[in-house]
Amino acid sequence: MNENDIDRLLREQSPEVPVRPGLETRIRASLRNVEQRRRLPLVSILVPAALAIAIVVALLPEKPAEEVVDTPAPSELIEPVTEFAIEEPLPVNTLGNEARALRNDAERTGRFLLDCLPSITQATP
Repeated sequence: MNENDIDRLLREQSPEVPVRPGLETRIRASLRNVEQRRRLPLVSILVPAALAIAIVVALLPEKPAEEVVDTPAPSELIEPVTEFAIEEPLPVNTLGNEARALRNDAERTGRFLLDCLPSITQATP
């Protein structure tokens, strides 16, 4: 026998699956229940929620009304606005700042190299 013969035999002799009587009936009944659940209107969910919100809002205590002030505040309590003189900005020496930063970088680099070079020369025989 070769593979084609085995394939043909398997296709000819399909296995029979034992089905309990009433399985189809149960499947159809469960499908009907699913359809009935889908038909459940959205209103039946929204109405109790809206009713609960309305009850909560109705039970909340009311805020007391704010007092209305008819008289303006006395002018003595209001400080007059003073104008500030705008001063000339201080001159910024950008080249000096850049030169100082470069000097600091050079010093740090030099210290790093001095710290590292002796260890490098000692590591090589």
